[in-house]
Amino acid sequence: MQAENLTEVARSKSYQDIPVHLLCTLPRLGATLSLLRDIRSHRLLDIGCGDGSGCVLAGQVTEAHELYGVDISLEAVELARSNGVRAFQVNIDDNDLPFDDHFFDVILALEVIEHLYNPCLLYTSPSPRDR
Repeated sequence: MQAENLTEVARSKSYQDIPVHLLCTLPRLGATLSLLRDIRSHRLLDIGCGDGSGCVLAGQVTEAHELYGVDISLEAVELARSNGVRAFQVNIDDNDLPFDDHFFDVILALEVIEHLYNPCLLYTSPSPRDR
């Protein structure tokens, strides 16, 4: 399947039809929250935030004052917003994140890397224009 077709499939997913435990498996989420328990955050970003539930849990653990999320799916973004996350629709394979550098003190990207067309770019460059 070509990259543009994968993007369309991701955009068409219905997050309301998929239970959150299938989007982010509980053992990995639990391990992540355990790692975060000694971290305090002012602003937390969840890349691939889905419905925002993982972001909210991470925010509770880190006592974050502001929760932000990005997701490729507009439906997911709307659900995240309804859960109190300042969410934005962004395809991180093709677009910059809509935030200034060093804006966040905690950034999560759980269950995301396997969905990226070129996952190395998530770790090698701060923005697509620098690639």
